[in-house]
Amino acid sequence: MKFNPYLDSFRNTEDELSQFVYELCENKLEIAEKKQKEITSVLEWEEYKKELKEKLLYSIGGLDFIKTSLNPVVTGTLNKKDYEIRKVVFQSHHNFYVTGNLYVPNNIKGKAAAIIFVCGHSKLSKAEPKYQLAAIELAINGFVVFIIDPPGQGETEINPHNKEIKWGTQEHSYYGLACTLMGRNIISYFIWNIIRAVDYLETLAFVDHKKIGISGNSGGGTQSSYAFCLEDRIKVAAIGCYITGRKQYLRLGHAHDSEQNIYNCMEMGFDYSEFITAASPKPVMVLSQQYDFFPIEGAIESVKKAKRIYSLYGKEENVTHVIDKQVHGLSDILRNNLVKWFVKHFKDDNYVSRDPYPYLETTLNLQCTGTGQIIDEYPNSVRLENLIYKEYLYKKERKTPLLERINKVFPISQKEGLLLERRLHSFNFKGYKGEKVFYLTENKVTAGGIYFYGKKSNECTYLLFEDGSNEIKLQTDKILKGLQKGDVFVIDTRGMGAFKNKAINETVYYSFFGTINKLANDALMGGTSYLAMQLHDLLTGLKVTEKNISIIAYGKQTLVALLAGKISTQITKVVTVNGITSFEQIMKCNYEFVPEIEVFNMAAYFDVEELMI
Repeated sequence: MKFNPYLDSFRNTEDELSQFVYELCENKLEIAEKKQKEITSVLEWEEYKKELKEKLLYSIGGLDFIKTSLNPVVTGTLNKKDYEIRKVVFQSHHNFYVTGNLYVPNNIKGKAAAIIFVCGHSKLSKAEPKYQLAAIELAINGFVVFIIDPPGQGETEINPHNKEIKWGTQEHSYYGLACTLMGRNIISYFIWNIIRAVDYLETLAFVDHKKIGISGNSGGGTQSSYAFCLEDRIKVAAIGCYITGRKQYLRLGHAHDSEQNIYNCMEMGFDYSEFITAASPKPVMVLSQQYDFFPIEGAIESVKKAKRIYSLYGKEENVTHVIDKQVHGLSDILRNNLVKWFVKHFKDDNYVSRDPYPYLETTLNLQCTGTGQIIDEYPNSVRLENLIYKEYLYKKERKTPLLERINKVFPISQKEGLLLERRLHSFNFKGYKGEKVFYLTENKVTAGGIYFYGKKSNECTYLLFEDGSNEIKLQTDKILKGLQKGDVFVIDTRGMGAFKNKAINETVYYSFFGTINKLANDALMGGTSYLAMQLHDLLTGLKVTEKNISIIAYGKQTLVALLAGKISTQITKVVTVNGITSFEQIMKCNYEFVPEIEVFNMAAYFDVEELMI
């Protein structure tokens, strides 16, 4: 009643979905790389760089937020031997609070250079010892340092009382899905915090506004990469444990969290090296660990590509690469080098070597709030989901015809021509004839299912179960009910049922950072979506029969069925069971995490309720 392994020995489909996504991304990246290699002058690169940054801004949803009052407050001060630490709270949006520690060296003469340090995925965030050590060593060397908590960490956890969504990467991806659905990347909120941190530094009389740098490690490396190329006031960077190469990272099976997934970045040529070259010729140090999960060979290649662009300016020395032989993390060697890099570019004196470890503070001492969480300290605080939902209400477009809006998100039409399906191995199912069917839906990609011949009529019911044809034994009653009316096709789109992709990492298949989450992320970066692929497969599969088609879809399969119902005139009816009923709830961040629906800008153009009419 279902396919045997390898489609009854006709075809091995266990990695067709993943290989299709990988090749899509690699092919687009290669075209962009070829275009870049043809650039041989500063003038050509400056034009290309402008286009790159415009595309990046589009893919993250822009940075055109309104600059409201910072309303900075110093909630306490720690006096140390060589510097003081001011506990600062400011507002990057109205009533959207950011917590940070400002390290101010003693005896500043004139104005000092300032470094913004952004934190990686540590629950302690600015109090994480490795990040404290960087701030301490920079302060000892005469730099003002502003180390801030990103959303989801430290004192700015997005929803610290939600036991289902863990802090950090899970929070980022959960809220990041809502951002993607309205045409934004969650990283834009991180970058905006950094931009407003620069604004705050410019209010301080003892800061040299022309000497502002940025550094961060891991998730902080991600943030500093974006900010370095998009904020002109940041003049020097040291980016730790993030820069690699997209080709080198793509096939490893590791999933990013949302802020690292740039929509259509493969086609627009925004590899990791472009975080550097889009800021050319500003000085940047890349800090890498040889044993990192970010492939070192990718980092080496990105630095090489960056140096070629910087050489057009005669500034090849402005890109340097430090490699330590440890696992992922800001080691002493990397930290020492990043401090020396800023000393080299911002100061006339020599690097001061002093052991920073005795200066470490407790998390409690570094807290800017009494409760340890902004959300508990400030009753008027605006939460991230409030910002997301407010923008969604502003952006959503419902005036033009629904099909026109669907086509903006899914430019798909029913293709004409032969299906060239394979029908094989007829069998008896409760007195009805059944056949195994598969077909090529795109080059190298297969879909199919089990077709049952029921009561003679002009009707065929397509059943879309969450696990496709693998559920036939469990769903016998539903199949028999459909056979009383006509034929039944239990259909598998790519990546499900008999065509389920093999697991590509150890994480639970459908969960945060599991196989489907990873491939949906990659598809997004390739300029498409997993949902678009499933829709293509379903529309192609309608040619399996010439009869009128009704669809009954369950759970995660309901959205693809509803979309197909609006596109195809062959579909006469769509019934959904236990599926997504509203994007509105996702935009309010009040729904489960469903990586299969990660589609750029979809919720801005239509909601599920419209598809059900």
